[in-house]
Amino acid sequence: MEDPAVAADGYTYERTAIECWLSEHDTSPVTGKALETKVVFKNWSLVSSSPSPSFSSEPGR
Repeated sequence: MEDPAVAADGYTYERTAIECWLSEHDTSPVTGKALETKVVFKNWSLVSSSPSPSFSSEPGR
């Protein structure tokens, strides 16, 4: 996931996908229930657990 975001339903989505969904819906795509807000927040748990790029100290690698 490039930009994980948590919606009011507690589920994590790709930010672009959930923002697109919320532009046309007031409900959770998972539960179908009305959401209290359309504001989404970065899921820092997933961001910090993503593997960071590895860099080699050897030139040319």
